[in-house]
Amino acid sequence: MSVTSLKTALFIGGAPIKRQIESLKEKPQIIVGTTARLLELIKLKKIKTNNLFTIVFDESDRLIKKETIEDVYDLLKVIPQTTQIIACSATIDEKTKKVFTGEVILMPQEDVLKKNITHWAIYAEQRNKIDTLRKVILAEKPEKALIFTSRADQVENIYSKLTYKNIDCVALHAKADKQKRKSAIDKFKSGKIKYLITSDLAARGLDIPGISHVIQMDLPSDNDFFVHRAGRTARAGKKGINLVIGDEYEMNKYALLEKKLGIIVYPKEIYNGKITEPSI
Repeated sequence: MSVTSLKTALFIGGAPIKRQIESLKEKPQIIVGTTARLLELIKLKKIKTNNLFTIVFDESDRLIKKETIEDVYDLLKVIPQTTQIIACSATIDEKTKKVFTGEVILMPQEDVLKKNITHWAIYAEQRNKIDTLRKVILAEKPEKALIFTSRADQVENIYSKLTYKNIDCVALHAKADKQKRKSAIDKFKSGKIKYLITSDLAARGLDIPGISHVIQMDLPSDNDFFVHRAGRTARAGKKGINLVIGDEYEMNKYALLEKKLGIIVYPKEIYNGKITEPSI
């Protein structure tokens, strides 16, 4: 059987469950879904686990957070002992390994961050960060850039100020309704819009090919988030740039991350409309 002939089904919360149950009549070989919705369908006896060959927990490091850990444990209880368990993530720690006792596919941090990714740092005071971002976009002209900020309110703030300066972009945050979220992602994926501004939470699970630049407007409190942000670029053997725009505190923190993660960070500045090496 070829891959293209496999039947698939998607089961997520927020979508009509009756329609999803109806799709099971097609007998899909591959099911993709959230832990909560899959559990619900199993409890309703709409999904039978007795012939389940493999279960894959993607972004497994995030699935063991307090919001979803109980669903993960419940899923592990209802699947047969013969089922192959695969946990995938760029960051798998000892806690994750204790939860997932089956086969663990691990892509080490150093591989994610070193392979084909060039790390840049540009200093900017907080009040000048968005204008610095604008200058970066004009100077570098990224083919496709994912712009991260930790705060949801900053997503809209950055979006408003860039659009005011006639830079076409879209915003994606956790509070956005499903239709707006889909519209933003579709425009970015298709290349109609080159710049997507998002928070870490809203970006979870996004798999968008061809991202040439990741621009971090701050450094997340969790180092794993830094790895996940940077790892959005340089996929499928391509090269990419991970840029942090930060103030003095963030630059010091970035220097510590550089040592901890074993990466090389190249300081940059914007001069005469170009990104160059610092003059000092």
